[in-house]
Amino acid sequence: MEEYDGRRRYTGQEWTELLRAMDGKQIKSTLKTAYGRIGKEIADLARASLTSSDIRNASRMKRLIRVRVYPDGGGFMITVRPHGSSGFYTNHAGLQKPVLMWAEEGTRERKPRHKTAYVVRTVEGRFITTHGMGAEKAYHFLTPAEQRGGQIIQAELPSDIEAAAVKRMEKTGWT
Repeated sequence: MEEYDGRRRYTGQEWTELLRAMDGKQIKSTLKTAYGRIGKEIADLARASLTSSDIRNASRMKRLIRVRVYPDGGGFMITVRPHGSSGFYTNHAGLQKPVLMWAEEGTRERKPRHKTAYVVRTVEGRFITTHGMGAEKAYHFLTPAEQRGGQIIQAELPSDIEAAAVKRMEKTGWT
């Protein structure tokens, strides 16, 4: 057992003994803790990229970038797709919209249903007209997180797993 930065470092046989002392639930929880830490760091990169983009209200919408750690402890992902009530943005009309999902990927050009005539129908003597709705441009603010994410995972995940395992076992009294 070595020490660095005031923490113990388990190597070889000691690391094997530490892992054997843990049950499946503790190992799964340890992995989820480590993945959550790494995911938060990568999500911070995506948030910084979003803030530096020219999208409106980016500082308010950066909280919609979230980390999802898989429940079986098998990994994580950074997502902008809505889930439940998180991931939606309230627009000026008070409507909930998944703006970040649209802004990351962009949208296709949306056209009216009736392409030949812009007058669709009359309602109480008024003409209702249609028009092309345009397209949302793709901002690709997750790209820097994708590019640097692999490097961060390779550099920091082993030490985060070790730190989470040691901390969990020290809580249970294992020395």
